[in-house]
Amino acid sequence: MKYIIDRTEGNWVICEDENGEMVSISLANIQGTYQDGDVIIAENGVYTAQKNHDTANQKKFDALFKRNKH
Repeated sequence: MKYIIDRTEGNWVICEDENGEMVSISLANIQGTYQDGDVIIAENGVYTAQKNHDTANQKKFDALFKRNKH
């Protein structure tokens, strides 16, 4: 599952999942550094932050999450 980080609130990262649902993930469960707009990949119960700041990746994830930016 992939998530886009929307914001951090206290000890939680608020993210949007691939289905457009907002979910909270505990900071303690996320590996790596991140900021708003980055992606979290969840595999086998492990959440790993991935930087998402290059244009090609942004377009890829926008399409994945069905966000059309014009």
